Amino acid sequence: MTKAAGIPMPSRTFRTAFIAAVLVMSADAVISLHAESPIAAPEVRRALPAWDTSLPAAQPSPSPQLPVRVMRALPVGTSTTTLPTSFPSPFLSGTPERVLPSPSTSTGLKATPAPSYPVTPVPDPQGSIRLAPSGMRDPESLASAQLAVADGFFTRKQPESAVPEYEKFLIMATKTSPGRERALFRLGESQRLMGNTASAETTFQRLEGEYPNGMLAPVAAYRLGELREARGYLDGAAAAFDTAAKGAADPAIAQAALYHGALCLLRSGQGDEAGIRFKAVVSATNKAPDAGSTNGTQGNNPYRIPALLQLGDLATKKGNREEALSWYGMIISSPSAGESLGEALIKAAVLQSELGRKEEARKLFEKVMASKDSGHWGPVAALGAIRLAAEAGQEEAVLNLSMKALAGDAVNKPEILLLQANAERKLGRNGKALEDYDTIIREYPASQAAVSAPFQRLLALYANRSDSLVTEIDRYLLLTSHPADRARAQLLKAEETLRRGKYKEAAQYYHGIAVEDLPEASRTEIAYKEAWALIQANDRDSAVSALNRFLEKYPGDERASASLAQRALLKQQLHDFPGALADYSLLLERYPKGAERELALQQKALLLGQQQDNKGMCETFNLLLGDYPGSSAAPQAHYWLGWTSFENKDYETAIRELAKARTGDPRQFGERAGVRILLSHYYLDHPAETARESAALKPALIPPEVGRWLGLKAMSAGDPAKAEHFLSPLVKEGLPGAADPEIQGTLASALTRQGKFREAQVPAAACLKLAHDPASRARALLVTADIQRSMKNLQEASSMADEAMLLQPEGSINAEARILSGDLLLARQDYTGAAKAYMTAGVLCEDPVLTPKALSRAANAYRQAGNLSEAQKALEELHKRFPGAPVPSETKAGMIP
Repeated sequence: MTKAAGIPMPSRTFRTAFIAAVLVMSADAVISLHAESPIAAPEVRRALPAWDTSLPAAQPSPSPQLPVRVMRALPVGTSTTTLPTSFPSPFLSGTPERVLPSPSTSTGLKATPAPSYPVTPVPDPQGSIRLAPSGMRDPESLASAQLAVADGFFTRKQPESAVPEYEKFLIMATKTSPGRERALFRLGESQRLMGNTASAETTFQRLEGEYPNGMLAPVAAYRLGELREARGYLDGAAAAFDTAAKGAADPAIAQAALYHGALCLLRSGQGDEAGIRFKAVVSATNKAPDAGSTNGTQGNNPYRIPALLQLGDLATKKGNREEALSWYGMIISSPSAGESLGEALIKAAVLQSELGRKEEARKLFEKVMASKDSGHWGPVAALGAIRLAAEAGQEEAVLNLSMKALAGDAVNKPEILLLQANAERKLGRNGKALEDYDTIIREYPASQAAVSAPFQRLLALYANRSDSLVTEIDRYLLLTSHPADRARAQLLKAEETLRRGKYKEAAQYYHGIAVEDLPEASRTEIAYKEAWALIQANDRDSAVSALNRFLEKYPGDERASASLAQRALLKQQLHDFPGALADYSLLLERYPKGAERELALQQKALLLGQQQDNKGMCETFNLLLGDYPGSSAAPQAHYWLGWTSFENKDYETAIRELAKARTGDPRQFGERAGVRILLSHYYLDHPAETARESAALKPALIPPEVGRWLGLKAMSAGDPAKAEHFLSPLVKEGLPGAADPEIQGTLASALTRQGKFREAQVPAAACLKLAHDPASRARALLVTADIQRSMKNLQEASSMADEAMLLQPEGSINAEARILSGDLLLARQDYTGAAKAYMTAGVLCEDPVLTPKALSRAANAYRQAGNLSEAQKALEELHKRFPGAPVPSETKAGMIP
């Protein structure tokens, strides 16, 4: 019996002998139990002349060695030359024609009609034409005698002699003749034993048709199933086995039929129906369980374990691994598993491994390895354990198991050596790995391992950084024709070239690999590395093309978003700004969870700003800040948001955003943001904030208009030092302040207020030179006069003050000129003249600073002149007009309070 569905069955010799014995014994038992009367082999006499009625004593018939022809007696005068060589079998010829008796002569014997076909004379040197005893004139007796002859040949295992005798009997017998069913069965058996399977199948079919409820019908159905199975008629065989299983009285035949019927269904593709029958086999029993059996349904059923194996395989094919494990588990727990135990353990281990239960699989493999009765499954288990350890990356375990396996497994030695070498390579023991690879190639060139070893050897050379690797790869490519092996070698060559920093060359190697011969994961890696190598080679155009191919083929790869971002950056470098903007937009749309989304938002915003789309830029930067508040690009985003607000004259928002940019990245945005914050405060008329911001900037960075505004504000507030700070940078050559008489004059005033008269001469002279309108010239004259006064040039100073009064007959400049004139008179100790000059300035001017100053000085000058009443009037005027003004204290003669 052969294997079915890849599962070993009980041994052929055992099962064939078992079934044959059971069938024959069953048939004989049926025959002996249900025969109406015992049939003894009658004596056979030779034919006598027709007229001789005397019969000699019976002679025992010798055991014939060749088929013996028993012929009926013929009428007197019939020539023996007209007899056929043998009687045709109506059953075998397919025309079951009944041989009818005809009236005879006085002999009383019935003769067979002459055949209608030509016959050839047959010599009968042995005198084999015999006649039954003359006393047996009853047809039934004659048929019984013929059956005895046939049974004699069958019992002596001479099927070639039994076949014609049974055929003769079937011609002679009627359907009710005793032993006819048995004769049909034994005829079929004899034909089968002679190798005439077609005739045997026909005979067994005839038995089933004539005796559907006969005791031998199940046995015949079983034989019919065997014959059909042998010629490949699986559906018919399954039906016959099913009939045998249902009708067999012997449980052994029923079990065998049920099992073989299931095998036929399985082979014909009817797995579900086969599974039902296999389950029935598992549940079947033919007597009490074996001693020590733990399964009450097992009994001595020899098909239970093979059926369990088949059920396990069926479940495995359907993907029902857990169910398969349960079937194999029944075998493993069975005390009568025998040699199938190892197979069940191996298959269960494989399933456990596929389910990710590596530890369970390992235990099952070890159980097989530890069993003394594992037989040929022991090496298989050892190899499975090694493979399992290799898959788990347990390289040391691979080496330990390989060492033991190599000592006892010569069949799988090449593969074990390969796994051992791979483990050594992964552990960095490349020298030892190379030795093992060379051993496989040299000693086992025809093995499957020798197919894989050359490439694995290249990997060891790669790991060993061998200088000869590229040469070895080229040699390997010359000797290897398998497309997948060539592609892997080309990939390794590209990897080695890339590692050596030859980026352009590596990209060419990657591009030339036949990726259709490699796994999908390798294809994506190759496409990506080709683009990466071109980027490293600074070949931007080719890199963009390579990235295009990668993104077109593998849009779902985990590196797709990074590749899209890289392509956008390359387009920016190539000044393809619309293309870059499109890539960033695509990245944001297609990969919303990508790590490059933050970069895409930043770069998209900048590109929009570059294209003057400030609204789009701000929207994108706001999205960036909302999704990534801690982004490193946040200061930049705040800066450009503030910049846009500043351009839109939204100075409050500009100050807020620019301040965040400066705080987030002071190195990059400290001064850039600070200048715009300063200008925002300037435009909002925030002097204090503007001054504070200006103090944090380099003077050269302060816009001239802001410096001028701050300087003038500071001078008006009485802070000449601060005024000098803001104004002095503005009067340098080439700057706007150098030609601005107001800035020059204010700076000169600030310097003189601080006693820096020499420094004040230059801006004062410039102011006087630049001043053309009366007001500007009058102020310039006042500043110059004040400098002259400080230098004791009182007369010149007085002339300049008088000219200033003439140029500005009223207003604050006139008041300042009169106060200065009073100061000059006071310095000459002309107290009365000084008092009048002060008093005139106080009466003519209504200035909150200059008027109190003039009245206060007038009172002081009158006091020094001894005119206390006028001094009192001046004070009263001061208190009347400026109630909160302080009372002036007495000063020394000639001193300006």
